[in-house]
Amino acid sequence: MRLMAIFGILLLLLSAGYQPTNIPTGEESAVSVMDDVNRLNSMRDLDEIFALEGDNEFSIAFSSALEDWTEYGEHLEELSPEARIFYLCNAIERDVNCDGFLGYIFEHDGCYATETVVALETIGAPKTADILRRAIALLPNGVCPTDYFEREDILFTDYDGYSSAYSELDEEFYSYPDGVLWQLNAAYARARRDSFSAPGEGAKP
Repeated sequence: MRLMAIFGILLLLLSAGYQPTNIPTGEESAVSVMDDVNRLNSMRDLDEIFALEGDNEFSIAFSSALEDWTEYGEHLEELSPEARIFYLCNAIERDVNCDGFLGYIFEHDGCYATETVVALETIGAPKTADILRRAIALLPNGVCPTDYFEREDILFTDYDGYSSAYSELDEEFYSYPDGVLWQLNAAYARARRDSFSAPGEGAKP
């Protein structure tokens, strides 16, 4: 799960133009990129994370810390409301870029799909929120169950149908109608630094 998350974050950042500094060309470049990503993924000090200048580096480090502290979304109650919003918006961008809306709804974070609509609107991505709203509307009664096995049963009853329907929404999502999500998400978090703390530490004074 962790390896897939790291790969997904790396993939979407590279596609959006992320380039670590002072890297060689060719085969060594890939190794250098992964070393850079691994360094960011290991950061847990929030002052250090928020001091990162690049929004791409900040997004890697902060999302990795939140995933670690919540056991990949299993314990979102550990987060402040603002951190929860960041987590949810990061999760949908990661999962849809990895495997489309079908994969996002199927995976664990699909249980937060309805809440994520509001989270996307909160960071300034209303068009993306509407795409997700329409993805949810394709499900029976327009409801995305919070139970994983219910979602699995629904999707597998008409896998080809859902796959075809969601592929159109995938393309809309990939066009980033509100702008690049990780940049919006980073701006949202940076503007609210005092609302973030490691679990058990309380808000930053």
